[in-house]
Amino acid sequence: MPRGYTWADMELRHLRYFVAVAEEENVTRAAARLRISQPSLSRQILDLEEELQLPLFEHNGKSVRLTESGRVFLSEARAVLERVADAVKTAKAVSSGQQGELHVGYAPSLTIKLLPRALRLFQEDASGVRVVLHDFSTEEMLNGLREGELCLALLKRPSNKSLHGLAFEELQRFPVCAAMNRTHRLASARKFSLHSLAGENHRLFAHRVS
Repeated sequence: MPRGYTWADMELRHLRYFVAVAEEENVTRAAARLRISQPSLSRQILDLEEELQLPLFEHNGKSVRLTESGRVFLSEARAVLERVADAVKTAKAVSSGQQGELHVGYAPSLTIKLLPRALRLFQEDASGVRVVLHDFSTEEMLNGLREGELCLALLKRPSNKSLHGLAFEELQRFPVCAAMNRTHRLASARKFSLHSLAGENHRLFAHRVS
């Protein structure tokens, strides 16, 4: 390729036209394959050779053969077109949600039953998406959602004030349990209200690790 000339200076159609002529070794057949007129295709190939300042084909009647420079250029042109096709495919996959990364925050104590099954079902439907899990506190998850670092989070319902600007959907409910000594006054009760624990000493998770 001439000094100062880059792939960006060339339109992709020039590469497609060139590859078609090189593979068909015949301008007429290549034109039919591309569904354009033969004179137009011949003009495009000549323009390409003039831009590159290189002879890409040897002409022999209706047939054409690649020059040494043409053979090298064919390999590079195919590689460029393949990279473009891959880029388009990847962009479409990301746009449709079939590829990319999904960052999920979670609270281990709440999602031990829910998360493994949800991940398995999700991977069956979107195998091209890489799920990245983040073991965060409730506060970290809420901040991550607001700052765009997390796509979603599995957590216990925060206060309405903490949810400002976010959407919350209940997936599952879990009973609240209290563990106590067998001699405790409520140990024999099958259920009781939280008010019954008023005045008791409690051991709970700190807010920063909830």
